[in-house]
Amino acid sequence: MPCWPVGESDKATQEWKDGVLAVAFRSLASDPSTDRKWLILDGPVDAIWIENMNTVLDDNKKLCLPNSEIIAMSPTMSMIFEVGDLAVASPATVSRCGMVYLESVGLGWKPLLTSWLAALPKSLGPKAKRHLEVLFDWAMPACLRFMRKELQEMSPTEDAGLARGCMRIIESCLDDYVQASSSGDGGEGPQPPGANVDENVKAKQLEGLFLFALVWSTGATCDVAGRAKFNQFFRILAAGGVPEGYADFLPAKKPILTVPPIPDSLNSNGSHAPQTVYDYKFDRETCSWVPWMDTMVPLAIPSGASFADIMVPTKDTARYTYLLDLAIQHRQPLLMVGPSGTGKTCIIATHLLSGKGLSTDHWTPSAVTLSARTSANMLQDQVDGALDKRKKGVFGPQIGKRCIVFVDDLNMPAKEIFGAQPPLELLRQFCDYEGWYGRDNQFRQMVDVQLVAAMGPPGGGRAFVTNRLLRHFNTLACAQVSDDTLASIFGTILQWHLQSYPNPVKELSKSLVAATLALYSTASSKLLPTPAKSHYLFNLRDFARVVQVRCCSC
Repeated sequence: MPCWPVGESDKATQEWKDGVLAVAFRSLASDPSTDRKWLILDGPVDAIWIENMNTVLDDNKKLCLPNSEIIAMSPTMSMIFEVGDLAVASPATVSRCGMVYLESVGLGWKPLLTSWLAALPKSLGPKAKRHLEVLFDWAMPACLRFMRKELQEMSPTEDAGLARGCMRIIESCLDDYVQASSSGDGGEGPQPPGANVDENVKAKQLEGLFLFALVWSTGATCDVAGRAKFNQFFRILAAGGVPEGYADFLPAKKPILTVPPIPDSLNSNGSHAPQTVYDYKFDRETCSWVPWMDTMVPLAIPSGASFADIMVPTKDTARYTYLLDLAIQHRQPLLMVGPSGTGKTCIIATHLLSGKGLSTDHWTPSAVTLSARTSANMLQDQVDGALDKRKKGVFGPQIGKRCIVFVDDLNMPAKEIFGAQPPLELLRQFCDYEGWYGRDNQFRQMVDVQLVAAMGPPGGGRAFVTNRLLRHFNTLACAQVSDDTLASIFGTILQWHLQSYPNPVKELSKSLVAATLALYSTASSKLLPTPAKSHYLFNLRDFARVVQVRCCSC
């Protein structure tokens, strides 16, 4: 029976081929040095191959391979298993190992904050770093508590991951404080532009960036209803108030913010439209809040454009594209989660693959779509095929470029009988160790490569992804598009299509979109799926098909 970590026999010739574990074990056992050697097995325990380790873990301390080879451990060798759980491990395996249980809540997010503050640019100064620490101690515990208690996440996260996401967003907006690399003479480079910023202005900038990052970390993993709740909670908190029931999670002395509050309304056509904290971006240059609508580029649809190629800019596309580009430019993995039809794949593909976002002179995009039948070997072949060999054991895109691997439908690979998802474990190995093992059992280090992923909420054919992989990503939930945004998108497309028609026909575009929207909303809320009618699943693609048919029939 194939046992890939140890090795396997060729099905045709029955020739034995060593696996990664056998090669590493033999290499350490034959090393004559007296240095301490550790063999770390990082990943889920499989009840099949772990049985091969019983003779290693007991008093024999010998690895017995299926090809009858026996490799004895040297006195200086030790083994460590790093696993997420022991759900499928046999009692024989568990009883042979010493156990150390590490719980995420025991460590918390504050050690991450301490190490992150120490790694921030020196030009920020100790006073600004202390101010950031005070801001985190003030708002982060209450926001995490509210998110866990009141909101429903589209994909499970951990407190440390959300806090780390907040730190990453802040760090991405501090480019003016990063000192340029020194010249070849070994001296320091020129002072960054932010080194001469006044301390009061610096504090105001950091406060605005913190509030912005807090919204798009702790408040960015929930659905539409959750965003409405978080908006009310966050406005009370940012104004210096104490939300009901959260006094125990706030310090006795709260910081007094000097940054302007996030506006709650926007003057549009003489009326004040209500706005949420998700509708504004913080402009560090002016220390003010700018509506996402003001950052959009006006749309100009070519006369011969195809319906599938038209992407109408909205505040949703503006903010998701901004956060996507921010993560890519600063080498941070990003995961977009949302139901079908919310534009996850379209937004990422437009920014990466169309040439409208990233320049092909400096970026090499590679798209990988996973399915229930995708294996680890298939995923590895697709990613390795986009990389060149730079030197022995080191692979990457062309010199001077960075490769962005877009993994779509991240949670689609089916779980094995013991609950593991090999393609996702392969991606986790890359995130943890910046590479993976090839078919030749040699480690392939991958440089200038980063991940961007998208997936739907777990459920149905989509499995829950292990937190050991999700912790590497900044999670961004793409909520369902509002009715006003839908009317704007499809109204713009219909008006463009009917521009050569008489005025009476043009005036029907708004009514047609409103009627389609009402029908779609009614069908989504009333025609729910049942065992007899499991196909009653409606998403925005159905809405788009109706509008597309109208464009083709006119």
